[in-house]
Amino acid sequence: MKKAILIVSFGTTYPGTRQKNITAIREQVQALYLDVLIEEAVSSTIVRKAMRTREDIEAKSPAEGLEALKEKGATNVALEEVAKTLNENNIETEIMWLGNNPIGGCIGCNYCLKNNNRCFMKDKVNEFLDKVEETDGFVFGSPVHFAAASGALTSFLDRVFYGRGKMFKNKVAASVVSCRRGGATAAFDQINKYALMNNMYIVGSSYWNQIHGNNAEEAKQDLEGLQTMRNLAKNMAYILKCINNAEENGIQKPQYEEKIKTNFIR
Repeated sequence: MKKAILIVSFGTTYPGTRQKNITAIREQVQALYLDVLIEEAVSSTIVRKAMRTREDIEAKSPAEGLEALKEKGATNVALEEVAKTLNENNIETEIMWLGNNPIGGCIGCNYCLKNNNRCFMKDKVNEFLDKVEETDGFVFGSPVHFAAASGALTSFLDRVFYGRGKMFKNKVAASVVSCRRGGATAAFDQINKYALMNNMYIVGSSYWNQIHGNNAEEAKQDLEGLQTMRNLAKNMAYILKCINNAEENGIQKPQYEEKIKTNFIR
């Protein structure tokens, strides 16, 4: 398990008092536990609001503090390695964390098809869809659960891709997975299927895009896994630049036929 400490206080609106007490405690804890992730949280809603208004400080609630600790796991190590290499190749990146709140699965109600491709469930799905149009490529990451992607990511992708093939066509996609021991290739294959049936361009690497470790610290020791992430990013940067260069030189994107649907049972 990942070692982490969440320091929770009621909080104070007086910066000097905060520095002498809460900050001092954090520094003492960090000195005692050098290899442990430390997060702070403020339990008082009133204090958090005052810090935001008066000092432009976004203090975390206890729930947000726990979420921040969970976010910095093995999958994040892989995504950060990809993002760092993409940045080095002049590709802008943003890592979007799904969080700990439950993500409901698609119920096939078709509300999104009649309402600007937005789901009636107001959660991370719509937040992500707001970014799709201006995004050229995606890297979907997940820990391995029972030789599959996490339930949260599966529900997320089911709803993101439902009836939205036109939003994603001709964009670049890749997937990365993290696991303690096994099941990585099955989860990797599952995530790739969303892109493979929506006219997206899948990016590979020097090995399947997986990293091994039970936590972030162990994942950082998987040198081959980290190298795989860097090579994935280099390939992705190259393809993105090739597509951009093609468009600048008048090479048209593929023009697709109207989709034919053949049902096996009539």
